[in-house]
Amino acid sequence: MSEEQSIVERIAGHVGVVSFNRPHKHNAMHDAAQAELLNAMRRMAGNPQIRCVLLRGEGKSFCAGRDTSVLGQRPEGVSDYLYVRQAQRISHAFMDCPKPIVAAVKGAAIGGGFEFALMSDMRVVGRNAKMSLPEIRYGLLPDMGGTQTLTSMIGRAKAKYHVMTGKPIGGEEALALGIADWLVEDDEVDAKGMEQELLSISALFKSADYAEARAALKEKRPPRFQGK
Repeated sequence: MSEEQSIVERIAGHVGVVSFNRPHKHNAMHDAAQAELLNAMRRMAGNPQIRCVLLRGEGKSFCAGRDTSVLGQRPEGVSDYLYVRQAQRISHAFMDCPKPIVAAVKGAAIGGGFEFALMSDMRVVGRNAKMSLPEIRYGLLPDMGGTQTLTSMIGRAKAKYHVMTGKPIGGEEALALGIADWLVEDDEVDAKGMEQELLSISALFKSADYAEARAALKEKRPPRFQGK
């Protein structure tokens, strides 16, 4: 893998794998990495070969959020408001993706990195993972949807506590809170994530919608999916 690529994409069968690829920085994000992630998620959503998406990190961590070496930096002429609104397009890409997204979380999942995991449909979490929303330490609040997704998972009171304190959440606690859907040893995270993708695909292959899609393709007509 090229270190110049902050985000690496590959396809394994019908699974689209998106990997954060700055392991020397615990996969912390700068502007170029954010742009690459947005484009990768859009490509995954639009590729008919891909049925599910696995989001993971190279090295020891999932994603440590914003790279602190570029914290607060903005392109010339871009206001804080516009900058955040542009960054939020990544959250929209997660929400708009019609395919299940599984986050394979190990090591650090901090700030925006934690929010990427929360925006995913399912989370496989390593026992020694450390997840947090530390923006309060900088006098800020999460701005990528984390307050809403965390609240829906663990309730208002606990979500407020973690947003207002920035307290890290370990793997065991994540499972107890309902943030982690599966808890595994750190070195099993990627394999378990892929397993869940394959199970998701298997379920989709047996769905009525998939059968209708195949019939429509064979008959050269628009598909008539259930509920539409």
